Amino acid sequence: MSPDGQEIGSRVGSALPPSVARKRREVMVAGYRAPESASTTRGKHLRKLVGARKYVLTLAFAGGGLFLLGAALTGKVVYAVVPPVLVLAVVVAMVWREATRLAARDFFAGYALDHRFNFSERMSLMETTPLLGAGDRRRCENYMEGPLEDVDGVAVGLAHYVFETRQDRSDRRNRPIAVYAPHDYTIAVVDIPRAMRVFPGVFLSRRGGIFGREDWLDRPTLQPVELESSELANRYELLVRNNQDRGRLLELFKPSFQIWLGALPFQIFFEYSGGTLVLYVPKRLKDGSDLDTMLSATSWIARRILAEGEPLHMVEESQPPPSGVDAFPAPPPATKPHVEPKLRVAPEPVVVEAAYRRASVPPPTAS
Repeated sequence: MSPDGQEIGSRVGSALPPSVARKRREVMVAGYRAPESASTTRGKHLRKLVGARKYVLTLAFAGGGLFLLGAALTGKVVYAVVPPVLVLAVVVAMVWREATRLAARDFFAGYALDHRFNFSERMSLMETTPLLGAGDRRRCENYMEGPLEDVDGVAVGLAHYVFETRQDRSDRRNRPIAVYAPHDYTIAVVDIPRAMRVFPGVFLSRRGGIFGREDWLDRPTLQPVELESSELANRYELLVRNNQDRGRLLELFKPSFQIWLGALPFQIFFEYSGGTLVLYVPKRLKDGSDLDTMLSATSWIARRILAEGEPLHMVEESQPPPSGVDAFPAPPPATKPHVEPKLRVAPEPVVVEAAYRRASVPPPTAS
């Protein structure tokens, strides 16, 4: 059952569990309220960085020196003003980039503190799924890790994930150079190995257009499966490994689950392989409500996989013990002492005969 009393995988009243709509408690970061997005505190940092010594000195010495040099060489003020303007543009870009980085750090640090997560600006993950092993270089930024809501004993890692693909090119002198193209994602990683036997590999990705499906999922061991919902079939592509049980797969993607996927505010994809569940969005999410949606969807899908991947079975008495075990263990000893039942003693026959003798009636004979 879900926290709102609904059965998982049955009727869904809204697109997201109630945890998304819960009011966030007030958290203070460095004396200020935790920002709601990665750009909330950028203006504050811009005002501080404008008067920073390193930027003022850079503008004064570099801009002033180039102005004097241009005036001395050209003798015209118009040409002498161009180099300082270029220096000013470079300094403004540097200030904007630094303020954006500091504002993002404020937001993710406050978000991690609000959800009682650990925060790290850089992290590397193991290549347990095709996405986590995609590209030639990989890294995680703004990594946050903590307990997954509504799933006991399971932790979730929320981060910006970047993998880079290498492209070999040539410079002007026809010398080979390597150029890396980045691909940005927002991911949520959960380790739930208990369902890996039932679901050896399930991949819900975006529908490939003229360029085909995702590069890391272009493998001969994956087979496409059509979804029942035509709306989802136009937006998503479901791939599974060859040894996937189709009956269990249909139980996982029951119609109510597909309705829930279609009602999400934005497309969320996932892959479950090797006991690791990865939800991902092909962009950087920088808003608190979007990250809340990501965490709630992770909790929902993880519970669905656990509910269908490790069902409860009754152990019959005639069932043989597991391999490597000689016999089932003996039952535990009784916790209460054994009490002997009390026996009722019948009256002596002499008393019965005396009563019949007083009444002058012969006693009955035993037949």
